[in-house]
Amino acid sequence: MYFPCDQCDHKATRRYNLLLHVKNIHEGVKFPCDQCNFQATLKATLALHVKSKHEGLKIPCDQCNYEASNKKVLKQHIKYKHQGIKFPCHECDYEANQAAYLKDHLKALHKGAIFPCLQCQYQSKWKSALLFHVKSHHENIRYPCDQCDFKSTTKGYLLKHKKTIHEGFTCHFKSQQSM
Repeated sequence: MYFPCDQCDHKATRRYNLLLHVKNIHEGVKFPCDQCNFQATLKATLALHVKSKHEGLKIPCDQCNYEASNKKVLKQHIKYKHQGIKFPCHECDYEANQAAYLKDHLKALHKGAIFPCLQCQYQSKWKSALLFHVKSHHENIRYPCDQCDFKSTTKGYLLKHKKTIHEGFTCHFKSQQSM
């Protein structure tokens, strides 16, 4: 049994989850982090954010070098990376390693969904690309390197920068002031 939202196409499996969805998505209830610009829709999500981002809490995977920010993320990592669980597309040969990725694939490639930016003319087939666009172009979110003046638009690019520049190489992004 599903409980459909009357304001969007979201369907919850429990009435309580539908009430949370409406409260958090449509009524705009937010819990702001007092240390950065992050806003959570649930108090528990804010607490996890503070522990993982500001207090350095990491939970290591016992099968590889991966470290998760919380138990739920670690469970997903083990499930998808080590147990090989896949979510096949029934319309093509695509296999996702997460249900959300399959959902995005179906919307973008088989249902023709388009995610428009509400602030400019940009649009994308992928919700993740739209979110990246908004963060980097409209919210000007940057991830600064703690060793030089380099700032990245994603955490992944920052990690790549650190590995290629700071592990045995001279950094060409250092400011003239620090030289």
